[in-house]
Amino acid sequence: MDYVKRSELDMLLEGIQKPGRYIGNETGIKSKSLTQIEQNNMVLAALAFPDVYEMGMANLGMQILYDTINRRPDFHAERVYAPWMDFEQSLKQKGCHLFSLESRILLKDFHFIGFSLAHELLYSNMLNMIHLAGLKVRANQRQGFPLIGAGGPAAANPQPVSAFLDFVVIGEAEELILEIMARIQSYRAKHMDKQDMLTDLSRLEGIYVPGMYRFYYHRSGKIQRIEPQKQVRKRIFENFSQNSMVRDPVVPNIHVVHDRLAAEIMRGCPRQCRFCQARCIYHPLRARKEKDLAQDIISGLKCTGYDELSLLSLSTADYKGLENLMERLKDYVMDRRISISLPSLRMESFSSGVEQLLGSGRKTGLTFAPEAGSRRMRKIIGKDMTQETLIRCIRSAFSKGWEKIKLYFMIGFPFEEDADILAIAALIQDVVHAAKAVLPAKRFRRLKIGVSVNAMVPKPHTPFQWAAQDSPQVLERKFSMIVKNVPKRAVKLNWTDPQKSRLEAALARGDARLCDVVEQAWRNGARFDNWTDLFDLDAWMKAFAELELPVDFYANRIYEQDEILPWDMIHMGIEKKVLLKQYQKAQQYAAEENSV
Repeated sequence: MDYVKRSELDMLLEGIQKPGRYIGNETGIKSKSLTQIEQNNMVLAALAFPDVYEMGMANLGMQILYDTINRRPDFHAERVYAPWMDFEQSLKQKGCHLFSLESRILLKDFHFIGFSLAHELLYSNMLNMIHLAGLKVRANQRQGFPLIGAGGPAAANPQPVSAFLDFVVIGEAEELILEIMARIQSYRAKHMDKQDMLTDLSRLEGIYVPGMYRFYYHRSGKIQRIEPQKQVRKRIFENFSQNSMVRDPVVPNIHVVHDRLAAEIMRGCPRQCRFCQARCIYHPLRARKEKDLAQDIISGLKCTGYDELSLLSLSTADYKGLENLMERLKDYVMDRRISISLPSLRMESFSSGVEQLLGSGRKTGLTFAPEAGSRRMRKIIGKDMTQETLIRCIRSAFSKGWEKIKLYFMIGFPFEEDADILAIAALIQDVVHAAKAVLPAKRFRRLKIGVSVNAMVPKPHTPFQWAAQDSPQVLERKFSMIVKNVPKRAVKLNWTDPQKSRLEAALARGDARLCDVVEQAWRNGARFDNWTDLFDLDAWMKAFAELELPVDFYANRIYEQDEILPWDMIHMGIEKKVLLKQYQKAQQYAAEENSV
C-alpha cells in the first residue's frame, strides 16, 4: 500500500491556492492509523466526490457513508475530492497519482472507489479523477481492484457513464455499502476474478452491473430492445426512522458551501410534483421522531460548535412534528443565537408557528419555490397553490422581520404558454408590492429578493421524463420576457445558461452511446462543467459532432410513450405506467384550462 509522505505533500502544495482543500486533519475524522489498516488487513473504501472540497463537504450522503463504514473495525473509509486545476497540474508535474485525504493513500491501492454523483455535470470530473489515480477510465480495461462504483441522483440513469463503472448503486446505500464491503472482503480471501465478483455483486438488491446488459438500436437511434429484460429494484433503507443522524460529522478546515450542521429529519416527499426526480428516488416517505432528533441535533451542535442548523428534507414544512421539534430546540438555539434554516418552503405548509420558531434565532433568509407564476401552470406541474396563499406568506414573513427572500422558478415546462411566463414577472411584482405595503421605507430600501430562474430538465423516473426541453433560443426568449417585466429595484435575477441546461438534459436522458461523448468531451478538456466560468460548451459540442450524436435527440424531442427508455432496467419503486398516467393527467389539465 503506497501513500504520500508529509514531505511530499508539502512539495505538492507549494504555490497552491487553498491548500486547506488537501491537508485533512479536520475535527471529526474517523480514520484509523496506517499501522492498524495494514495489521488488520482491512477493506479500504475511497469515498469520492467529483467536485472541490468546498462543495463535497456539504454532501450529507458522503458524511453518512463515511460514518457508517468507519464504525466497523474491519472496514475503513477515506475521502477524496476533485483537485482544482492548480493541484492537478502539481500532481502531474511531480509524477504523483491522486490520493485520499486522511492517510494520503493512493487511490489505486483501495479496494473500492465509490463516486457520489449529485448531478450530471460532474461526469467529466469523475473521469478525470479516475485518470489522475493512474487507472484506466474504461471498466473493461481494468482488472481486479479497485472496483469502481457510483451512486446518487445522477446515477438514476447510469447509461451515459456505464462504460466507466464496474457497478452502480441504485437507491439508498446505508445498509448496501456494508454488504458491498463484506463481499469485497470475501473476494479477497477467495482470490475471485473480477467477472465473478461482479456477478456476485449483481445479486444484491440495488446493484446494477452495466457489463451484464446489452442494448440494440433501431436505425432511428431509438432503443429496439435491452437484454436481459431484468429490472434492478432500488434499495430502500427501511430503518431510516429508527436510525440516528450523524452527530459528529467531519467539520471542514476552510469555509465551505452550507457550512452548518445538517439534520435529515425526513426522507421522501408527500407531494407529487411532476418534474421532481428526488421525490421518486427517495420514495417512500419516512420520518424520524422529533424527540430523538432533538437529542441528536443538540449533541451535534455541541460536538461541532456550529452556529447554524439546517433541517433537511424534500419538503421540511410537511414534517408533522416540525413545530414540536423546533419547540424542543428553541431554548438551546435561542440561548446561543443559533440560526435555523430550512430548504425551500411550500407556502401552504408554512404555518405561523414555524415562522415564529424560525425567527427565534438569527434571521438568515427564507426560500420559497413557487416554480411557476400562474395557477394554471402550477396545476399542470402538480404544485397547485393560490396566488393569495403565496402573497399572504410573503407579507407575513416581511412583517416578522425578514428582509432577505429567495424565490425559485422554472421555465420550459410542457404545455407552457407565454402568459405563464408573464405571470412569473407579475408574481415577482406582487411580492415587491407586498413588501412595500408592510415594511417601513428604511427597511424597504434594505430589501433583498433573490429570484432564480432555471430551465426545466426532463429527468428519468418522473412524469415529465417523456417531455421535450425547450431549445436554448426559446428559453432565452422566455427569460427576456421576465427580465423586461420585473422591477429592477430590490430584485436580483439569476438564471442558468440554457446551453448548460440542454447538456444536462441530454446527459440525464442519454443512452449508453453517450459514454463515448462523455469521454471525448473530457479528453477535449471538459472539467468542472457546473462552474459557470469553467463550463466549456465547445468541448462538449465538438464531442457530440465527432461521434455524430445530436444533442437535440436526447434533450429536445418528445420521447414516445411506448418507447423503450435507456433507464427501463432501473425500477425506482414507482411503476412506469403510474408516471405515464401523471404525464397524461398534466396534458389533460392543460387542455381543460385552455378550453375555459
